[in-house]
Amino acid sequence: LARDGAIEGTLRLGVAETIVHTWLPRLIERLAREHPKLALEIEVDISPNLRERLLAHQIDLAFLLGPLSAPALRNVPLGTFELAFLASPKMGLPSRAPLARLAEHPIVTFARGTKPHIALAELFAQRGIAPARLHASAALSPAIKLALDGIAVALMPAAIVREEVRAGKLKRIASDAALPELEFVACWPAAPGEMRAARVAELAAETSRAALRPRSGSSTARRDSAGRRDRRP
Repeated sequence: LARDGAIEGTLRLGVAETIVHTWLPRLIERLAREHPKLALEIEVDISPNLRERLLAHQIDLAFLLGPLSAPALRNVPLGTFELAFLASPKMGLPSRAPLARLAEHPIVTFARGTKPHIALAELFAQRGIAPARLHASAALSPAIKLALDGIAVALMPAAIVREEVRAGKLKRIASDAALPELEFVACWPAAPGEMRAARVAELAAETSRAALRPRSGSSTARRDSAGRRDRRP
């Protein structure tokens, strides 16, 4: 820690790809302004792998699905993401379709062993549905490309493709399936005198809150507003 309160040195940071595609660039810009002597070594991976690397002390801080309950680990909430089925208009799907109808098409989601892949596989198993094809992708870019090209329905956080939805290149498909939310945390091993991970986690929480705040006029903002009106003391 420098005399002016800035942190310096090198921080090994593991990041889940959902964060990379949403607010990580904003955080890096802020760190460059406020902590110019801090160097980041960034690794992008799925949350189960990041957890293992964190416990093995191969990274100093991770932004991943959590919280993690291992001893001597600190967790700071980084917000939640809604999962959604997304498809290109080329596929001709209606704005609302039952899971069985979606299963007639190839579906692409996160890698095996991740929460979205497990949840989707369990939904199919519970309903006795055999999907046409269930693709698993460790990287989100190929999954987004498959959806944009009309090759597959994607199950991923809607926030990742907000601009594509706004431009009409993808649309959300409501279904009768209850999809889990993805809760992310900043997690690091507690160690005396180690300030870098804690400070970056604090800034990450502030950045995520600003980035995930519902925009005025958005459907989420309207739902929140309606919820506040309906709430009784």
